[in-house]
Amino acid sequence: MKKNEVSACEDVERRKVVKGIVGGIAAVTAYSLLPARWDTPLIESVFLPAHAATSGGNSNANDGSSNKQNRNIDGRWYLMDIETGEVYERDVYTFENGKFSGFDGYGTYSVVGNTVNIVNDSGFSLSYTISSDGNTLIPPPKPDGTGFYSAWRRG
Repeated sequence: MKKNEVSACEDVERRKVVKGIVGGIAAVTAYSLLPARWDTPLIESVFLPAHAATSGGNSNANDGSSNKQNRNIDGRWYLMDIETGEVYERDVYTFENGKFSGFDGYGTYSVVGNTVNIVNDSGFSLSYTISSDGNTLIPPPKPDGTGFYSAWRRG
């Protein structure tokens, strides 16, 4: 065998050694790039695309379950005083297919999980929580702390 000739067996062994060295160097390099201390990621808000907030089918989930499916609120609703429970029979509204109309106005609504977002014809909007039995839309408190907005009661 001449000096420059290498047997096939020695060539294979050399390749294995070189692969091991390169792999070890890559592992050490990757390890050195990792941070010394991990912190909890901070997520302050999540924005849904406009179509995601309003798309999807309604389900009739008025069984009090805490699922995240959209609740069906189509039908007749009456305004109600949330503090006294008094229902105003003359203040009837019809909710259907994302629109509502009633004795003194109209507008649109969307249901996302257990929340109903209502926007009236003048652009005023409120978010109501659907009660566990599905028969009351619970209003938010007024910003000035003087009570609550009117609730809605299924008719």
